[in-house]
Amino acid sequence: LLNDLQQNPMNGGPEAEALGASGIEHIVLVGYGFGAIVAHQVALQLRQEGFSDVALVLFDSEVAWPPSYSADRMGGYQWLGGDIEAALLACRAVGRTDFARGLALELVSSQGPLDVDDVLMRVFWELAPGGMTQSYYRDCIEYASLVLDRMNYVAASFGAPDRPFDGPSLHMSSTSREFRGAENVNRKHCTRLEVVYGRGNHYNFVQREHVHSIIGPLSN
Repeated sequence: LLNDLQQNPMNGGPEAEALGASGIEHIVLVGYGFGAIVAHQVALQLRQEGFSDVALVLFDSEVAWPPSYSADRMGGYQWLGGDIEAALLACRAVGRTDFARGLALELVSSQGPLDVDDVLMRVFWELAPGGMTQSYYRDCIEYASLVLDRMNYVAASFGAPDRPFDGPSLHMSSTSREFRGAENVNRKHCTRLEVVYGRGNHYNFVQREHVHSIIGPLSN
């Protein structure tokens, strides 16, 4: 479906046609981070293809790209490349948000080309006390870099949706203030949006210690 969207954003494609032929009627699309943008685009396409029973669940993320300016989150400032963005994301995910924010601001305001290896090593030594080995860290960054660069390209190509999704939509909001703007953005692009507030921050509210706060709304 993602390839269909990139090649034929308004006209469907073979994957959408195959889904229609499968006999599936009730579809729930779930998106988190970049996935929220893709889920919304797929929902719009499915509605256009004639699927009437499509629902959308968005985990603390907006369906339009880029988000408003914020040095505290990916996309809220100039894109720094997959390697660096992956490293900053790792910092935020383990609670090193102040470090990630300061480094992002430093890099955005720097003059000349960035020394990616130096940045990656600075982040590694910030994360190393948690027990992460350098080889594991490099492997994670290499993989995540490819994914993030691709998804940033896809999200940027979509930009803001050209029409709202009119099916039932659920926005699961965390306690992270830097993602609170996603709720208002999604209200513009989802006409039947319900908002539920979970516990935990953007990076851990779907993990075991907090997930019970969103199980009920998801079940309903």
